[in-house]
Amino acid sequence: MGEVLQLGGRILRVVWQDRYRIGVERIRGAPPGREIYSQTAPYALPLEVGQAVAAWAGLQPAQIAILPVAEGTRLFHFWGELYGELLREILHSQYPTAKDSAPAMHVNEHCLFVPGRVCKLPDWNKKRFCQTLHRLLPRFEAILDLGRFHSLLPLDLARKTVVARCDLPRFRHIYCTADIVEPARPVQEKLEFLLT
Repeated sequence: MGEVLQLGGRILRVVWQDRYRIGVERIRGAPPGREIYSQTAPYALPLEVGQAVAAWAGLQPAQIAILPVAEGTRLFHFWGELYGELLREILHSQYPTAKDSAPAMHVNEHCLFVPGRVCKLPDWNKKRFCQTLHRLLPRFEAILDLGRFHSLLPLDLARKTVVARCDLPRFRHIYCTADIVEPARPVQEKLEFLLT
């Protein structure tokens, strides 16, 4: 008790402790004895949040905005993190990198960078998509909220659970109805803001 710490930028003093719980009071001007950093659990930004951001930017639900840059294309999908990562992997295999360019890569939860010019998505290929999904299953397992007992499931059942949570028919629909557009200047400014 009496220990001074910094949490969330605030200087706090511990005034009581009960096993794993503590009571603190805010103090001003005192140097912290130590800083506490907390890291939130990783989670996947859902499609619905991405689509809300797209609407804020001025895009329609099925639109993917592109911003050409010298090295390639910034592709604003607004599909959330899972579907965005699936899209990145598909584009990575379809847009191979030149000797001096970067591969298709994640910029943020709304945007990908793709080398070269992207005018349309590659045609839907179920076999390629399933291979991509199975390569990504371990990564998706870590960011989906699958419950505390998921790690105890037999491997086959655990994989089926992840695949079910990915909702493949929904992804296929979103992918096949996507419309790539070069947005007007006001929308471009909002998209560029999302990169800061």
